[in-house]
Amino acid sequence: MKRNLHPIPLLPGESLIQRFPWPAGLLRDVLRGTPLERAAAYRHNRAQLGHLLVHTLKWSAFLAALLALLQIVSQAASGAEPPLVTVLGSVLGLGAAVCTAVVAVMGATCLFLRFVR
Repeated sequence: MKRNLHPIPLLPGESLIQRFPWPAGLLRDVLRGTPLERAAAYRHNRAQLGHLLVHTLKWSAFLAALLALLQIVSQAASGAEPPLVTVLGSVLGLGAAVCTAVVAVMGATCLFLRFVR
């Protein structure tokens, strides 16, 4: 399978800042159109697998950073104000939970695009 290494042009109204966290603009809807259009959209999505893997790795690195910060906060909790530690720990934990869900969805999408024909 030939890899698409060329940068994908931005969609109207899209910026690089919007594309950085979420690759939804890279993928096409495979549930709409004629069977030929759906097949073409699926082939396009399979060609974007490399970009989706990069996004998955970015979110995984962000998750690892949040978990490391959460570990540091939990170790420093003995000498700090309890409400501050509770709020900071809750925010970091919520961010880690969101990152975990995003990595799971992107990982499942990568596996689906890689192995399902």
